[in-house]
Amino acid sequence: MALDLIKCGICGDAAVIAMGHRPVCEACRGLEHELYIRVRTLVRENHDVRYTISDAADILKIEESKIKHLVDSGFFKLTMRGITLS
Repeated sequence: MALDLIKCGICGDAAVIAMGHRPVCEACRGLEHELYIRVRTLVRENHDVRYTISDAADILKIEESKIKHLVDSGFFKLTMRGITLS
């Protein structure tokens, strides 16, 4: 198994992961899932509203970089209609 040194998309710390896995350290995997649930709930409950990353971060009191990580990891898409479920 090949390993890769990455910068965690949640906490920013260096971590070693198996190549091909999402760039998140083992300590942040649970937090990543929790953040996903919070953003998904916001998008689903307000499907007629267009949220930018900044809007969602302000509403949920989450750093923009963490929501960007979820978009970059494929959990969500960022379109002209705002954040949408993938």
